Amino acid sequence: MAAFSTDTWMLIFVFIAIAVISFAYVLASSVGEAKKVHELRLRVVELRKTYAQRLKALYGENGPPEIAELSEDQSLPGDEPEENPPVTVAEVAETPAEAEVTEVVPDPVQAAA
Repeated sequence: MAAFSTDTWMLIFVFIAIAVISFAYVLASSVGEAKKVHELRLRVVELRKTYAQRLKALYGENGPPEIAELSEDQSLPGDEPEENPPVTVAEVAETPAEAEVTEVVPDPVQAAA
């Protein structure tokens, strides 16, 4: 087994140091982003409560009928998954056509053959 020279060991250690520093940077970035998201969610809850209080002060205790308070464990209407997901091209191709075809457009691939 051949022994590595000092220059080779230094190069190996440099690569290892770069990898460790890169890992630490990515980890710190992801933790920082998670912290920002958490702080923004807390701010949203605070703003919702303030908005509800202002509406109660403006319209009275009942408030306008379309406004409702949300607690921290409730989600906004846009947060839940869609009930009707977008239709894919494959699903459209499988369904029969309901409309009449008024114009037939020739397929350029078949026309070239």
